[in-house]
Amino acid sequence: MNNYITSLEYQGLLKVSGEDSEEFLQGQLTCDLEKLPSHNWVAGAACNTRGRVYSSFRILRTDHTFFMALQMGILPITQSTLQKYIPFYKAEMQDASSEYKRFGLWGNEVRALLEENVGPLPKPGSAVDFEKALILDLGGNLPRFEFWCPEGQNLPEGLTSQLQEKDSVLWRELDHDHGIFMIDEGDVEQYTPEEAGMDVANFVSFEKGCYTGQEIVARMHYKGKGLKRLHQVSFTSDAPLTSAILVNSEGKVLGTLTNIIHLDGNVQKAFATLKTSASVEEQLFVSDGSQSKPATVKAFV
Repeated sequence: MNNYITSLEYQGLLKVSGEDSEEFLQGQLTCDLEKLPSHNWVAGAACNTRGRVYSSFRILRTDHTFFMALQMGILPITQSTLQKYIPFYKAEMQDASSEYKRFGLWGNEVRALLEENVGPLPKPGSAVDFEKALILDLGGNLPRFEFWCPEGQNLPEGLTSQLQEKDSVLWRELDHDHGIFMIDEGDVEQYTPEEAGMDVANFVSFEKGCYTGQEIVARMHYKGKGLKRLHQVSFTSDAPLTSAILVNSEGKVLGTLTNIIHLDGNVQKAFATLKTSASVEEQLFVSDGSQSKPATVKAFV
C-alpha cells in the first residue's frame, strides 16, 4: 500500500470572516487575495514593518471567509499581531482549530481513491465541498490532498481502509523538500521572505498593492539586495537534534539550522539561510557543540 494518511493536528486554523475580510487581509499579507476565487487556496506570509516574516501559512478562501493553516505555535502570535489592524474593518478573527479535523493524504493513487469515494475533485490550488467537509488539492508531482472534516463527521470508511497511517513528519518532509518554510515560534521575525525562499515557493505576489513590509520586500526582490538564500541541509545523527549550526571544514559558521525534522534511519533534514557567497560544493558539517556530522546541502534557487 503506497497511499498514506496523517493527522495535521500539529497545525492550527485562524479564521477571518466578514464583508471587509478580504480588504483587511490584503493590506497585511504577501499573497494577492483579490485574485483568489472562492474555494481556492494560496501560500502566503505576514511581515512586520521591517519586512521580516512572523507568520507563513496556506490560506483557503470560502466566499467572505478565510482560513489560515499555520503552525500551532505561531497562531497566537499571528492573531495578536493582526488584531492591531482589524478594528478598522468589518471583520472578525478567531482561532478555528477545533472547527475541522484535518488530514493530509498523499500517494500515486490517492486521487483515484478520493474520486471513487467522494466524487469529482478540484484542480490543484482549489477546494471542493464533500457533504460539510472540504478537500483541497495541493498539486505537485506526487498527488497531495488535505481533507477537512467538521465536528462530528469522519472520512469515508471506504477511503481510510485503503490508506496507510503515517506520522505527520513525513507530510512535513514533502513540504520541506519543496522549500516550503512554515514559520514556527523560533523563526518569528528572523527572516525576510527572500531569505526564507518564499519568493521562489510562491508565497509572495509582486504585482499586488501595498501591505505591511511590502516596500522592503519589493526592494530586495527588484534591486537584488538579498544576500542570503534558503538551503536544505540533510544529515544523519544517532540522536535527534533540536539546535545546531552548519560549518565548513575550517569550523567557520555558515548558518543556523531551523525547522529540523527527524526521519527514519537517523536521517534528519533542516533549513539554513546561507550567504549567497557561501560554497556548498565543499564538504560541510552539522555541529551541535558535542559532535559534527557530514551534511549534504541543497539550494532552492
